Amino acid sequence: MAGAIYIESPESERFARTYAGHESRALGPAESADLISAVAEEWP
Repeated sequence: MAGAIYIESPESERFARTYAGHESRALGPAESADLISAVAEEWP
């Protein structure tokens, strides 16, 4: 059996909070597709 051992840096919690914050504000798949379509329609 194999396993991994690693040590988290003190900044790991800060990175996790930052990621969670970005993730919570990110658009969902349908909203992302709508945004891309709207931008593509305006693109020259």
